[in-house]
Amino acid sequence: MNTIKAKKVKTINWTATLRLMPISSVLQCTIEEKDTLAPIATKLKISEGKEYSFMKDSSTKTYNITRVK
Repeated sequence: MNTIKAKKVKTINWTATLRLMPISSVLQCTIEEKDTLAPIATKLKISEGKEYSFMKDSSTKTYNITRVK
């Protein structure tokens, strides 16, 4: 499982970032970034069948977005 911090990929389009994530990879992001990424993940689920899991990591106060399908 690969974990990538969202701040490292901010120069890339968020849609492309989520679209290119391999299954079971993790994108670690802040709550503000999660609020931006959630609607994009929903659109990708509808249009391309890709699914993502959003889980809060209370130890680091971040969210982990995992590509599950």
